[in-house]
Amino acid sequence: MKRALPLLFLCLLCFQSHAQIECDGMPTPMPTTTYSPLRSASSLYTVVEIDTTQRLTHELRIHPVGHVGKFNFTPANHGIWTIREDGMRIWRMGIISPGATAISVVIDQIDIPNDAKFLVYNPTQTQVLGAFDISSIGKENMLPIRPLMGDSLILEYQEPMDSPIEGTFRIERIAHNRSTGTFNASNKCSPNALFTNDLPQQKQAVCLLYIVSDTQSYYASGCLINNTEGKPYVYTAAHNLKSIDDAPRTVFYFNYAVTAQDSTIRGTEECTMAGSIARAWATDLDMALLELTQMPPKDYRIYMAGWTRTRNPQAPLISIQHPLGDSKKMSYDYQNPVISNYNGYLANQINNGWWYIAQWEKGVTEKGSSGSPLFEQNGRIIGALTGGSSTCAKPIGDFYARLDTAWNHHSEFDKQLAHWLSPNQSDLQYMDGIDPYATTKCERLQHIQKGQTIAVYKHKSGYYSGHNLLKHSAFAEKYTLEKEGWVYGVYVMPALGYYNANVPVYLCIYSGDDAPQQLLSKTLVKPLSPFCNRIGEWKNNIKLTWSDKENYVRLKQPIAVPQQFYVGVEIQYDQLSYTDSLVLYNTIQDTNHAFYKEGTTWKPFSQHSITPINLSLWIEPVISYHFETGIEEEKAYTPHVYPNPTTDKVYWEDTYYTSYYLYTLQGKLIAQGENSNSLRIPDKGIYLLYLHDGKQHHSIHKVIRY
Repeated sequence: MKRALPLLFLCLLCFQSHAQIECDGMPTPMPTTTYSPLRSASSLYTVVEIDTTQRLTHELRIHPVGHVGKFNFTPANHGIWTIREDGMRIWRMGIISPGATAISVVIDQIDIPNDAKFLVYNPTQTQVLGAFDISSIGKENMLPIRPLMGDSLILEYQEPMDSPIEGTFRIERIAHNRSTGTFNASNKCSPNALFTNDLPQQKQAVCLLYIVSDTQSYYASGCLINNTEGKPYVYTAAHNLKSIDDAPRTVFYFNYAVTAQDSTIRGTEECTMAGSIARAWATDLDMALLELTQMPPKDYRIYMAGWTRTRNPQAPLISIQHPLGDSKKMSYDYQNPVISNYNGYLANQINNGWWYIAQWEKGVTEKGSSGSPLFEQNGRIIGALTGGSSTCAKPIGDFYARLDTAWNHHSEFDKQLAHWLSPNQSDLQYMDGIDPYATTKCERLQHIQKGQTIAVYKHKSGYYSGHNLLKHSAFAEKYTLEKEGWVYGVYVMPALGYYNANVPVYLCIYSGDDAPQQLLSKTLVKPLSPFCNRIGEWKNNIKLTWSDKENYVRLKQPIAVPQQFYVGVEIQYDQLSYTDSLVLYNTIQDTNHAFYKEGTTWKPFSQHSITPINLSLWIEPVISYHFETGIEEEKAYTPHVYPNPTTDKVYWEDTYYTSYYLYTLQGKLIAQGENSNSLRIPDKGIYLLYLHDGKQHHSIHKVIRY
């Protein structure tokens, strides 16, 4: 019997809140009375000294992007404590690394109360990472945080006044980066992954690795790999880690790929996991197996790739990778690989431990491709990239460490794959891949398909799907499901996306028949606050930071939607000036799916007051037909709850479950009791009824009152 989480509403308030998945939280506004805008003179900021004179070492095919300094910054010796009006204790430390293009930090020695949180943001609060709570912290009590653009950042720690303990932690590493990965700078001869129809599931297994080692930060590649235990293992190259101590200081990016519709749109960088444990690491075979601290959540839409121990893999061979830290690319070889030694330097390498790719027919590998998987004709992994010399002009000579050799060449468990991928059947020859959420999976809905033209259409008063002189205040796209479902998050693709504290943007979900009607959810996108600039001016920021990107807005909890629903954005208009701070991409369709709000009335674009047009907005929800609470315990049995739907009360013919709890879909507890088999539902709507026996067993029911 698996153990249940103590309270359902904890799961609802921050569903699957673990690893680097962000939970609910906002940065505290920074008043001018407390903080000087002159950063070097402010007690908030510390200028760190990181030696950037040393040459970055390009070992094999990793992609170094920065230098790393080790520090011992704690709330006891740096930063400023304040108390917010709501009683929250706030500690903040500003970090400046002059000349950096981006900065990242690693926090360790973390011992904080359950209700405390970390946030990281730039001084203007136009980039915010977090909040991260105790469930975000790895087993090593460590939290690596992905890079933030700019030469400065602020780490904020929030702790309620009545917390049972006073949190302690340390900033132990800071990376001074020269880039955050070079988007669209990798070789153009390698096709973008989503531009091809090959290995669609395996693409969801490949991830980008960002590692902060002792002296360098760098990018590499890896892949989720299937196993008999269902563990979230990432298969990669041993040389991607300078030591096994780098594993908990690694951030994993999933879904980082340009869209199938347009190669100039940067993929999402929000689907990340932080930290791992090195289960196996063999430098002489260049093999590493890392276990993520948690299984990635189902709205990441991951896949665990299959593998084979064959010594005779057949073409075509396909490699999927993140060259130069860029979005996902692919390479093709239509000849069978050859068993070989690695021809570069690798200490004590095992004889004949590599697959040799004599020549790629399409695509190549580059720095940052290290650890990327090589798939044979059945879509199973046969190895991971060590290095090579392929270029677009000369696409020859790459080497992949053989999975079959790494299986059990070494008898030690921490140097082999067999013990981890199949501990009870070491003679297993292959495993096919699997979607770990196959029965409850999420889907990304799309109206704009590959090959359609993405544009920004205008009329004489401005943009159709953004700020315009008509002051249209909201825009929404209609979606139709097979049945009722749940929205877990939404991808938003703006052509113009400015942060402006005066004109916030909200993500909205509606129900409705012929147009949006009832508001189901409203989420502030990229919360901001006023700030002080470097020369002491107190103002609101307008900065272009999310244009031409996939921006994944992950909801605090899944939102129940009917078969037909609408997802869109609500915008504001600055009273002092007219600015285009948000414009969604769109495309012309045969049938209109898009709506705009004029005053208090929703209208389809096909009935636009100036120039009617059939449009689809580039905004795409991630939905599931199954709601996951995060409670993993097996149920004893399911009682019958009736009548459901109801007009007043519901009943259950059972005395086994002694307690009940009634929640809204937003996770708010509105009723609870004991020793009863009936409950009056207070208002019309959809609720979750949680029945519990007071020990281990529970039963969850969706209840509807008309």
